Amino acid sequence: MVSQARLQVAPAVFERQTLRSLLGDDPVVLRRLLQEFDTSTPQRLGALTAALRGADWPTAHAEAHSLKSAAQTVGALALAACCAKPSGLQPAPGLGPDEAAALAERITEGWPALQQALQSEVRAVSKDPAALG
Repeated sequence: MVSQARLQVAPAVFERQTLRSLLGDDPVVLRRLLQEFDTSTPQRLGALTAALRGADWPTAHAEAHSLKSAAQTVGALALAACCAKPSGLQPAPGLGPDEAAALAERITEGWPALQQALQSEVRAVSKDPAALG
C-alpha cells in the first residue's frame, strides 16, 4: 500500500517577483527598501529570538508579526513563513523552552543566505534596473 504523502515545497529565500508585484520596477524605491530591510533585520531577528528564548510571548508575537510583514513585502518568503508561527502566539501558547529555542534557531538560520540574496539584488538594481526582469 502506497501512502499519499503531500509534497511540501519550502518557500523561496528571496522571490524577486513578489517584490516587483508589490513595488513595481523603480530602482530607487527597490534599492532603498532592500537596503533598509537588510539593515534592520538583524536587530529584529535578535529581538524575536530573545523574546522566544525568554518566553516573552507578547514581544515574540509583535516582533514576529512585524518581521513577517516586512519579509513578505520584500519577497523574503522563507523568513515570512518562519515568522508565521510566533506571530500567531498567544500570551500562553504552551510552547516549551526547547521548542521555543528550536523555533528561534530556524528563524535565524536562513538569514545569511537571505542577506546574500538581498545584497545581490541591490547590486543588480543599482547596475541595471532591467536585471529585475
